Amino acid sequence: MHIALHFEEDLEEYATPFNSNVLPGENKHRHLKKLAEQTNHQNPEKHLLLNECLQRGTQLRMEGAYAIDDPDGTEMARKVARTCPSLIRSRYGVAIPDDPSKTGSNSRKKKSILGQSENPAETPFHSNIRAWSPNYQDHFGIPNQLSLLRMKSSFLDLLRHSYNADYSIPHIVDPGPGYLRWYNKITFQYRDKTSTTTLSTNQFAKFQNGSFVLILNFFTHKLLGGKLRAFLYGHPVRPVVGPGATDPDLGLPRYILVQDQFIVVGLPAITDERPYFTRAAKITNIQGQQIGDKEPGHVLVYCTWEISFF
Repeated sequence: MHIALHFEEDLEEYATPFNSNVLPGENKHRHLKKLAEQTNHQNPEKHLLLNECLQRGTQLRMEGAYAIDDPDGTEMARKVARTCPSLIRSRYGVAIPDDPSKTGSNSRKKKSILGQSENPAETPFHSNIRAWSPNYQDHFGIPNQLSLLRMKSSFLDLLRHSYNADYSIPHIVDPGPGYLRWYNKITFQYRDKTSTTTLSTNQFAKFQNGSFVLILNFFTHKLLGGKLRAFLYGHPVRPVVGPGATDPDLGLPRYILVQDQFIVVGLPAITDERPYFTRAAKITNIQGQQIGDKEPGHVLVYCTWEISFF
């Protein structure tokens, strides 16, 4: 394909019907010659390029790359693909998307995704991850196509920071043409564990650095030429500093759910510990203001007790 498009002399030598003998080094061009013989032999590179653009365009449309600009066309193409999946899969080599109307929050349909870092030895979980209940709609005002966001978007800054801190991929300027796909639940397995771990929305998770997050949703993203990686999106949970840092009745540390801030965390940064938080009573901060009056559930108590069942 590359030779046919850019080097006219090689095209004339290897992609013409009268040159049917096999020459040294010609084996790698057999596929090109076969495709060229199916054209009118006058402008084979144009025909080959159109076929390539059609196949790649179909793949992008099935993956949701045009879901924002052309939602009706995307849904129609997916509907056709679900009607005749074998034909579309064999002709264009694309994965057939699930029917959104049949993938609710309780759906058990799963899809394998990759979420490992460049160095598998540094990844605490296996690369085979199961994601549940895909949702193709926009979440939290974030478009599925990151190219629609400004270069200095706050979400892109969070994503770049997570790539750097959690996947050891620094200096990401352009997130690429990839799109986001959101999930309600994700199941994976740590390398030192025999059982799988499942995380869902509205659960708390703990980072390797000791921080906490309330999970709002999961999403996957792939850099240009890279692997598909998994992230979680949520609100940070930070410890109370100063007066009221400890619950007087339970003697447990208090935390604040920062509901006006968001955080993006790569899956390798999540530990297997499942923290438990419960609502706290009103407390007074350093300025003498009551915390928890305006937003119920804003102040939490972190339960650190060890409970044994006999």
